[in-house]
Amino acid sequence: MLPNTHAYATISITQSTNPLLLYGSIIPDIAATNILPWGIIDQQAENFLSYLIKKDKKLKNFGLGICLHELPIGIDRFTHTSYNGKTGYAYYWAKRFLLKQPYLLLAGKKALTIAHNFIESGVEYHILQESPETQQLIKKIVKKININQISRHLALFFKLDKQKTFEAFHTYNKAILDHDYSTIQGLTNFWHELITATGKNISKQKIESFIKTAITITKPTYKKFITDAIQQSTKDYKKFIQQHQEDYFSLQ
Repeated sequence: MLPNTHAYATISITQSTNPLLLYGSIIPDIAATNILPWGIIDQQAENFLSYLIKKDKKLKNFGLGICLHELPIGIDRFTHTSYNGKTGYAYYWAKRFLLKQPYLLLAGKKALTIAHNFIESGVEYHILQESPETQQLIKKIVKKININQISRHLALFFKLDKQKTFEAFHTYNKAILDHDYSTIQGLTNFWHELITATGKNISKQKIESFIKTAITITKPTYKKFITDAIQQSTKDYKKFIQQHQEDYFSLQ
């Protein structure tokens, strides 16, 4: 999912607006800057949390936020892997998307993954229509967050170049601050910037048509999906907290 959907879900799951927690919940998608392969942060989320507790305990809620992104207790499990006994929500509806936008089939094996990104954009749009304050909060947090220590620990744990990691955080934060994810135009600009950065050439008009298709496809089902994902993640979160007890968390 996109950043504001993750923040919305994390607030619902934890009943907290802790800045480090919410920032952590959106950080695995920093992979969009190509600093790390997709999925690596999620796969190591719990280990990174344990590392933070040992090395810099004041950042533990940042680590917990990462755990609430996908693995082990986040909503992306249900959009990527499995939902209602089927494939993940975004990948399931990505197939419908490709029927309506066959142009993307030119991307070959990557077409389904690209289509799932637009389905998630549709969910982001709908979430922000009902909860615009989520985006306002995330932008406020991103403006104030001190990325020096956070980026340094991520670099140390994943054995990355510290300066490049810091720059990746800056680039990721800029993408959140520069665009309005609650509008079709804002989502179009975000994806156009991201795609152009990869060296691909695609018109804003084409991207806008993708966004509009995704919004239409997701409108009847997004609400049930996000409710189901939050309910299950809340149960998993409570178990996770009980298992690790007070050594880990104090959300304030």
